[in-house]
Amino acid sequence: MPEEKTRSMWSPMSEQPRLRFLQINDLHFRDFRHEREGHSFNGANGRAGWLLEALRKPGRLPPVDFVLAVGDMVHGGSLEALGRECPTMAAALKELPMEVFPAIGNHEIKQAEGDPEGERSFREAYGVPDHYSFEREGIAFIVFNNAGTGDNLLPSVRKKRSANLQRLLDRHRNQPKIIACHLPLACVRDESVLAASMDHYSYKCLEPEILEAIESEADSVLAVLSGHIHITGCTVQKGIHHLVASGPASFPHDIIHFAVFDDRIDVEVIQLPSDLWQPDTSLHGAARHGRDFTDRRHPTALTYIQGNPDERRLSIPLKRGHG
Repeated sequence: MPEEKTRSMWSPMSEQPRLRFLQINDLHFRDFRHEREGHSFNGANGRAGWLLEALRKPGRLPPVDFVLAVGDMVHGGSLEALGRECPTMAAALKELPMEVFPAIGNHEIKQAEGDPEGERSFREAYGVPDHYSFEREGIAFIVFNNAGTGDNLLPSVRKKRSANLQRLLDRHRNQPKIIACHLPLACVRDESVLAASMDHYSYKCLEPEILEAIESEADSVLAVLSGHIHITGCTVQKGIHHLVASGPASFPHDIIHFAVFDDRIDVEVIQLPSDLWQPDTSLHGAARHGRDFTDRRHPTALTYIQGNPDERRLSIPLKRGHG
């Protein structure tokens, strides 16, 4: 199943970015004691290994200054599995020659946002808070935990989450901002179709106050970077680019590269090498549902899961938040 080619104007060779970073998510690494045949993400460990090796050694991927690991780096079938998988993945990421900033995914905590026992393995392995920020080249990056979306989210946790997000937005009010959170805040496919093909209530973040808070800063929020739904796509809502990568575990096995210039951010989706492809790992097609899915903007099964060319290569204007 070949990747569809894209066409885009791109930066001339003489123009050098001032910052480069990579979004990776949904590796779904599994401890070998928990591997089993027939798992939805067959071959995920091999693809995770390829990606980590490519980040360790130059030449396979474009160079980057840091990596955003946007959740579900491990599969976490149980708390016991998480106790082995989180430290293993954290150690591998710490060996990389660039900084890695992790966000919490639902599989890292078994969707138990705010539960100390459920979050223990992630916290001990990575040593980062649920919500934090950092700055690079004048851009603020807000890393945000929304991995426990849904009816089981305790009101106290929901309130604390919103307060932490608002605190970080206030801290960086006069800067261009990029948000990284595991669950998408906006739908990159027609919502009713996405809900059906995802076949899970968490096809997006269900607490509306999160998107409302971010859209209230739309003059300075450049993008929201997410994973979780195992398709690749982009939508622009109130001037904010919402970008989602499928991640290596499931076809189309995508990650995203960002190059920051003085006036824009160039975005390029990178698909892992074809010898690692396993099309039957797609969560949104015939292998799982007995039929494929399309929507108004994505008329084929392939474009539905990997996005149109203008979702795989695009530029985000860098012109806001300087006041």
